[in-house]
Amino acid sequence: MMGYLAAPVHLMQHSTRLKAFKPALRCGRGLLVLSLSGLGLLVGEVRGQHPQDFAPSKPERVEYAAGVHIDWRYLTVELDSRVVFRAGPLELLACSPRTREHESILQIPGRPLSIFQALGLVGLEKGSPVRYDQEKDAIIPPTGQALTLRVLAEFPWGRTTVPTEAWMIGAEPRGKPVEPLNWVFAGSYTTDEGEFGADVDGTLACLVDFSTALIAVGEAHSADNELLWVGADPTFIPREGTRCTLIIHRRAPPALTLHLAADGRLKLADQPASAKSAADAWRTEVERRTGSDSGRKLAGEVAAAKSSGSQEVNPAQAEARHPGSESPKGSEVPVRAVVIELRLDPKVDVKTVRATLDALAGEGVPASMLLVDPRGAAGLKLDDPRGRKPAPR
Repeated sequence: MMGYLAAPVHLMQHSTRLKAFKPALRCGRGLLVLSLSGLGLLVGEVRGQHPQDFAPSKPERVEYAAGVHIDWRYLTVELDSRVVFRAGPLELLACSPRTREHESILQIPGRPLSIFQALGLVGLEKGSPVRYDQEKDAIIPPTGQALTLRVLAEFPWGRTTVPTEAWMIGAEPRGKPVEPLNWVFAGSYTTDEGEFGADVDGTLACLVDFSTALIAVGEAHSADNELLWVGADPTFIPREGTRCTLIIHRRAPPALTLHLAADGRLKLADQPASAKSAADAWRTEVERRTGSDSGRKLAGEVAAAKSSGSQEVNPAQAEARHPGSESPKGSEVPVRAVVIELRLDPKVDVKTVRATLDALAGEGVPASMLLVDPRGAAGLKLDDPRGRKPAPR
């Protein structure tokens, strides 16, 4: 697959845990960690840039690399994914193929370095994965830009996104719901051999302490099996093999909250609403947030990135800067993901939720901008928790 370098099995066998420290830390092959200051987003001379290729008549959503998409209107990075694990202790939310599928809900074929570049192109700033400070004799938790991660898929109640936490359950006390996670853009690191750590280990979105994590939870969590703090909950996870999309953007609460009663009535800001009025409010907010052209300016960088052949080069050779002086960074990144959260009455049923989501889609709200936390309604549990039946339509 273009741009993807699978981590060889023999390399994975050398991934070590630093048992001497508590909590345990997973370290990619035990190699010396180099500074990320030399790891930029694009490689070599920028050439062949054709901003006209991204004129308003062109699609806002583009494929940056195989399995890695950027939606410039909402400044989101969207990753092709597949469900590979539904029940049991977790160390990751998402991993690369042939790496950690036995402890990760999602498998993502997109190359980690390409994902790193795409996150930088929408202006997000990397921090650092978990590390051990010898002077302080302490584990330093991951840092980086605060992120929101949502999963887009077809569910029995309709096509929508769900929070990643809805697919997890606490290990201690057992069965405790998982609160919103502090996802951060850790950024992985380059090894002393010039390889990108997340490319080697497949550590895309980590729930425990991996030193090669691309995305991590911003707290230290032991990688010791007996101390794993969260597990996969099959209650709302589609059957294995289900294709879905992991959506990543700067952390922000939903822009609009739409309350759905058991009888199908809607309320927006405590006022009666319809699918049309909710969609109109959504469009107004979209126009307010996307009125500037910074997303269009950023889009021109993709043509340069692809023409420079950045997917196949040694990451240690990358330029130590974001491409283009116009790219927003960190806290300057506008929050353009205008998400409608459909907040459910506990007694609402699958049919009512599906009808509401279909009505919103009919009014032009994309499924990627709809959010449903199914934990709010008992009637949304999958008919077959083991996922052996297709989702009802």
